[in-house]
Amino acid sequence: MTSGKDLMRAMGPHFSISYGPTPETGGCGVVVSKKVEKSSVKRHLLKRRIREVLRNYCSKDHTLIVYARPGSQELSFEELSKELSEQIERITP
Repeated sequence: MTSGKDLMRAMGPHFSISYGPTPETGGCGVVVSKKVEKSSVKRHLLKRRIREVLRNYCSKDHTLIVYARPGSQELSFEELSKELSEQIERITP
């Protein structure tokens, strides 16, 4: 990942997103901490749901990292998808 000044960030009620160019291989990452959901099964379910939305936005020349915030585990897939898509479209060219 490049320096912090090249990153674009978006914050919403349930997600925080970092987006920026990368000289190596890019891709997508998802971070769901134990503060968001204590159960590992539910954390992994949330990660899989977020990755499904990110599939359309991942590329090899940019890195996209999504940090889940408390309350995100309670969203339906439609709400999660809508909120993430709106935030990502605000910061991606």
